[in-house]
Amino acid sequence: MSTEAVAPVSVGAYTLFQGLDNTDTEAFHEAVDGVIGVDYQALQVSKQVVSGINYRFYTKASVPNSPGYNAIVEVFKPLKGLAYVKGIIRL
Repeated sequence: MSTEAVAPVSVGAYTLFQGLDNTDTEAFHEAVDGVIGVDYQALQVSKQVVSGINYRFYTKASVPNSPGYNAIVEVFKPLKGLAYVKGIIRL
């Protein structure tokens, strides 16, 4: 049993950034596995419960032959269907 504190998810509000659980990781990979040219590694996540879940993943982006950078990858996971990328913000 884990003793790690997890921020509660409130309907309509984003949580603070926190570590990813298995569901978060699955949604992230479902959304970004089709992205070509940049490799994103999710480091933390902030969530908002709506009719589905909005995610903001704080990531480390890697591009071949280029220095890496951090980015926010915005993902939506509907109640039914696959997660998809809504936007990417380079930091």
